[in-house]
Amino acid sequence: MNSRLILSPKILFCVVFFQKLQNGTVREMGALGAKLDEVELLEDSVINEGVEALGDHCTHVSTWAEKIGQETGAQSESVTEFWETIYLQDRPTGATPQRKPYVYPRQLTATSPHEKLIGRYLDRVKNNDKNQNDPNETF
Repeated sequence: MNSRLILSPKILFCVVFFQKLQNGTVREMGALGAKLDEVELLEDSVINEGVEALGDHCTHVSTWAEKIGQETGAQSESVTEFWETIYLQDRPTGATPQRKPYVYPRQLTATSPHEKLIGRYLDRVKNNDKNQNDPNETF
């Protein structure tokens, strides 16, 4: 496994600087100071960009959370309304209903034979096709 130590630009610059200082190859201290200032500006710029991006993301997340909260509240109200108005009104009591008398005919009248009924129906259908435009015709 390849493990690398991640160093900030300042630390990396200092390490390189001290290595060159030990080797005696540092000629201009002013140039190194300018490089250090450049590294600090770059680091500040990267940090500011990250902070700005994080702020934008936080704004997006808070807007999304507010929207989801409103939708959840609406659904909760809908469930509460269902529970109170529909479900609780239709609660079973467990009691047996009282006997209720039903009136229905005891004797049924006989109808025409099946063939006769079909024949009358077919006659009406044929007549209906002929008198299709007659609005007073009832079927």
